[in-house]
Amino acid sequence: MVSHDAQWWRAHPEVTFRGPKFTAHPSGLHEIGIKEFRHAEGNSGTLGIEVAIYRGATRILLLGCDLKGTHYFGPHSLPGLKNTTPERFQIFQRQFALRSHLPVVNCSPDSALECFPRGNLLDELNAYGMACDSPG
Repeated sequence: MVSHDAQWWRAHPEVTFRGPKFTAHPSGLHEIGIKEFRHAEGNSGTLGIEVAIYRGATRILLLGCDLKGTHYFGPHSLPGLKNTTPERFQIFQRQFALRSHLPVVNCSPDSALECFPRGNLLDELNAYGMACDSPG
């Protein structure tokens, strides 16, 4: 699990996750089990991609990364957490583009992110023997 921002981890100390947790800015977070992962300029999405590659992923299916609107869960409501502005989304576009050579398929419907090949999640899972039925 990753969050680029230390502020997010501090605002959500209750998060339970069985696997490792990573941030690019670990100041004061080691005590609660958050590991540092240094990487080039980026955001939580690019950090997630780089952590996946580091941990052995050979293909990454990107979900929930539309680079428009707000977070997938809606706007932040806790003090100290910032919501992404349209200007930041433009910076994120450039940060993702620096990683366009990595084995990523963007399976986020209606995404503004264009530097990775696009795919349908169910088709991608089925192509790798992870067959599943479509919902409904």
